Amino acid sequence: MVKELLDPTNMKIVMYLMNNEYATKKDLEKVVRDISQASLYRRLKSLVKNQILEIYSKEQKRGTYEKTYTLKYNPNDRLGKVVENGNPKEIYEIFYTFIMAQLIDFDNYLKKEKFNLKEDRVGFRSFPLTLTDIECDEMNKEIATILKKYMDINPKKNSRLRKLSITSLPIEEEN
Repeated sequence: MVKELLDPTNMKIVMYLMNNEYATKKDLEKVVRDISQASLYRRLKSLVKNQILEIYSKEQKRGTYEKTYTLKYNPNDRLGKVVENGNPKEIYEIFYTFIMAQLIDFDNYLKKEKFNLKEDRVGFRSFPLTLTDIECDEMNKEIATILKKYMDINPKKNSRLRKLSITSLPIEEEN
């Protein structure tokens, strides 16, 4: 299930449904314009199979059924429960999947015939910050506000799907 949620296109679908209670395939075609209808259909089928989405209703239109999808549950709740339970193995598996998704995405990027990190605005960097818990919370709220602004932008003709991933964790300072 976590693997499904780490896929940027699937995450767009989930994010749309987190903000809109229901959606048809036609609604979602507008959200993920960069994939074919067949690919969208396969993704929806997989998201239903993995119990991330469920079919809310089926309406017959011109000999076929138009399905309306909704979230089966908020995926953040599921991840929150795993984190809350504190099972190191489950948490590690989630983080491992996250990191592997990053490596796969970067590997696929480097396999392109032509790539240019500067032109494509590719970047990766660690920023060691010395913050109190309150300052860290404030920073995370500010980042969330900025991300929300850009996640709500409707794709334009020259838009490209981009993936921004952030990891934050305390590290032990060495003497």
